[in-house]
Amino acid sequence: MPEPLAPSVRLKVLALALPCLLGAAPSFAFARPCLRAQEEVERLGDEERGQIDYDRRHGALDAATDELWEILEEDPGDIRSRALLARCLLDQCAYDEALEQSERALGDALGEGDPETLRRVLRVRSRILLELGRASEALEEASGIDSFDPARDPRDALVFGRLLVEAGRREEGKALLLRGAEGQAGELWQQVLARGLCQDELGFYERAARTVVQAEKMTFDGEGVEPEVLVALGNIYFEAYGEVDDAVSRAHSPAMLFREALELDPENAGALLALFRLYRFNWRRTRSEPGEFLQRLLDARPQCIGGRIAQVSGALDDGDLPTARAGLEKLEALAPGRRDVVTEKASLAFVEHRREDARLLIAGLLAEDGGDSRPERTVGKHLLELYRFAEGLGFLEKAVERDGRDHEAWTELGRAQANTGDEEGARRSLRKAIDLAQGRGNAWRDNTLLVLERMAKAHVEHEAGALTFAWRPDAAPLFEVYFEEFYRNAREELAARYGYTPEPVRIEVFRKWEDFSVRSTGFQGYPALGVCFGPVVTAVSPLSELRGSFSWARTSYHEFTHVIHLGLSHNRCPRWITEGLATWEEGEKNPAWWRNLRRDLVDARANGRILAVRKLNAAFRGPRVIFAYYQGGLLCKMLIEKHGFSPMVGLLEAFDRGADLDQAMGQIFDTTPEEIDAEFASFVDRMVEGLRIEPRWSRAQTFRLRFRRSRRPPEDEEQRSRWADDWCRIARGIHLQGE
Repeated sequence: MPEPLAPSVRLKVLALALPCLLGAAPSFAFARPCLRAQEEVERLGDEERGQIDYDRRHGALDAATDELWEILEEDPGDIRSRALLARCLLDQCAYDEALEQSERALGDALGEGDPETLRRVLRVRSRILLELGRASEALEEASGIDSFDPARDPRDALVFGRLLVEAGRREEGKALLLRGAEGQAGELWQQVLARGLCQDELGFYERAARTVVQAEKMTFDGEGVEPEVLVALGNIYFEAYGEVDDAVSRAHSPAMLFREALELDPENAGALLALFRLYRFNWRRTRSEPGEFLQRLLDARPQCIGGRIAQVSGALDDGDLPTARAGLEKLEALAPGRRDVVTEKASLAFVEHRREDARLLIAGLLAEDGGDSRPERTVGKHLLELYRFAEGLGFLEKAVERDGRDHEAWTELGRAQANTGDEEGARRSLRKAIDLAQGRGNAWRDNTLLVLERMAKAHVEHEAGALTFAWRPDAAPLFEVYFEEFYRNAREELAARYGYTPEPVRIEVFRKWEDFSVRSTGFQGYPALGVCFGPVVTAVSPLSELRGSFSWARTSYHEFTHVIHLGLSHNRCPRWITEGLATWEEGEKNPAWWRNLRRDLVDARANGRILAVRKLNAAFRGPRVIFAYYQGGLLCKMLIEKHGFSPMVGLLEAFDRGADLDQAMGQIFDTTPEEIDAEFASFVDRMVEGLRIEPRWSRAQTFRLRFRRSRRPPEDEEQRSRWADDWCRIARGIHLQGE
């Protein structure tokens, strides 16, 4: 794999950037002429057009677009400028205008007959149609041009190879990508980058990394670092190392490259989407919330198709179905023919129990490309994220049957098998995934397989009727006495309360907390003591390094309530509800087990950080997971105090029937999530009104308060007293932030 860039190269970048930072204009080898000052219009030269394209790539997209409009107003026949305008409009996600300008440029280019101009226009035109899911249309347009050979230039091979794959002509697409990957790259960094991306599309990630590093060095030797090269290299590093925590991976940090790209172009869609995916994959990254990157992109480009697809995908994983539906409505208007859009439609249909709709959508995709495992893999992965492991298992089994070399599908299959109790099958699938990945790292996969293999060697099993335990043999004499009786009693008590007797359950007890964390989440450091996947429960042993600092009985009772909740709803219940109910059950079983995070509750209420019900599921993926448990428990406590316990069972049954959050809340409580949020705010106020403690003000809240308060004290004595208190709060907030 390539080495990180040398410090001397980074210094060169700094030298290029320093004049801008100091307020001076950077010096380039050419200067843009002031065309509007000339008396006669001259055809724009490639160097001047190159400067406009540089602006486009480096965050001055709007200015570049405006200038091109002015140029074309004076010289409508400038085909290359019109093609560049179409590319700018594509980057702005102004798809209709981009199509219009590219169509006009293509017509003019065909009439002019210059091969290089025609290739430029076709690249832009085809990228637009590819983005809109109209691959067949782009291929048909190009097929009528006899002189066009996309294999001559890796930039053309990349675009048209992707078009062929998207159109279901996979083998033809791979053949063209191979020609782009192995042919001459040319002298431009863009051509070298395209060659590297062709290699990456084909899975040659080591070659791709070397080629993209070559393109990166070419940019440093030219006009300076290029955001799209940084994004491409970051994506390859993410694919190659998969967040594995070792020295080599840390030296090739994709996050660093994505953030560097954003310093050059703050609205770079590729970098923002990559950071969203990276932070969703690795919950240990807590510097930012994943949604911040996506929101930043959609605020700047509300029509961005890639951003909308990521939004829908994330919403499905979080069980936020209204957001998923709204996002798909927008995508239906923008790009209804894209395979990934149709796949997300199928995923939503299955999640909503519209199984026949999902089947028909997937069948349509497979009719175009019968070897594509991505649709079934994607639907299966969404179901796993929703803890619907048994349902996801079937899709993932079909995915690996369809494409036996899909290492990502084998990884997800292993996850489904592990969390439905088939750990031997999980080990086989994860080993298969590693073999097929050909050196690619994946922290979740590698960590999980390591722990599953360690368990196979170190654990023994103990069967007790409907309960199967797995633990260290030296603990068996003790645990057989305490655990077996405790879990049996919990099973009987909870089955009677909920009117539901669960299927057999496997309970895995870990001597090392880090092994528990990896088995449960794929990463070390998960701040919990137990996890339930439905038929499988994982728990930290009372003999672990945490001995004496937690109650194994409380953890066991909490997790077994999940067995009931997930079984009763067939794992279709939003996570915050099952976690909230389990937290409430703890306190009902033993008042001493109630979690006490009232201090954090005071802070959250004061800083406007109480989690909205619609967004509460997402909090279980990030740094506020412990507070999410607590808030979920309080929400269930509020609902039970008002409506009684029986409606909570009805709520689980409503989710089992296929209701979403809005429908279930409407059917059972005749309310909406927003009304529950308002009611919960009042509930929290009543909880904390007797506490005499000053909140720990956040930086954002301190900033807002600081600029909402006048510097001059009011005349009214009561208002002046409140004014003084507010400024004391501001001062304390600034002090707490170390300023």
